[in-house]
Amino acid sequence: MPRKTNPLCGSCIKNSALRHGLTLGWMKKNYSQARIGTWRSEKAVEAADVILVCLSKGSITKEGYVQRELRSVLDFADYKPEGTLYIIPVRLEECEPPRRLRSWQYADYFEGQRDRAFQRLLVSLKRRAMKRCAPKRA
Repeated sequence: MPRKTNPLCGSCIKNSALRHGLTLGWMKKNYSQARIGTWRSEKAVEAADVILVCLSKGSITKEGYVQRELRSVLDFADYKPEGTLYIIPVRLEECEPPRRLRSWQYADYFEGQRDRAFQRLLVSLKRRAMKRCAPKRA
């Protein structure tokens, strides 16, 4: 039986970014080693310049590690200066963002709007990269 692919998968964002010269990290899980997986995820969140949080009906209603990782990302965002572009929620389909993400401006990466949504996302990522690389004022 052929493997089913999810057309809503965030990997299409990653592939589009690669075509534009951007590298997006992807957190992977090793479920048999939960402690190591959690440590690696936290280190990945700490090292990231921007976090894309892909939202779908399935992801926001799923219990467990997805919710824990989201809490970790949001908690770490509290340490960033106000106004820092750090979290970008990306809705892959029509869904209500979790309460703690509602104050963040999110991108709608819906079928038929993906090219426009990706171009806006690209502008935001480039703006963040320019700010991060700008010389610091004394």
